[in-house]
Amino acid sequence: MTSTRPQTGPTGTWPGSGPAGRGCHAEGKTLGEVAADLVRDKVLSTNTVSARLLAVQRMDLPVAHRHLAGILHAAAANRLGVDWMALYNLYRNWDQPLLNARRRTRRTLLEQFHTRVFS
Repeated sequence: MTSTRPQTGPTGTWPGSGPAGRGCHAEGKTLGEVAADLVRDKVLSTNTVSARLLAVQRMDLPVAHRHLAGILHAAAANRLGVDWMALYNLYRNWDQPLLNARRRTRRTLLEQFHTRVFS
């Protein structure tokens, strides 16, 4: 019996995503940069992504994830990779008890997007 699940390659990339393709893991590519790439590729509008990133600034992680998941799903559908460790650190530090650390984490997401789109 064969499996119908898509198989990943030895490095965790999508099948057929060699040097010319894009993998599911992109070293050093943050969520803000991936969102900027989606805007550049005209997958999502600048206003949509800006509104999502601004709206999640005051949300707890479970609620914020519902908004950020749309960006992640759009990236997966368009074969844009994200650095999984950077994403893990973003989510891990999202609800920091220290206000300054929490604010810095959330502001960094906005800065990563805005520096790529508006500069």
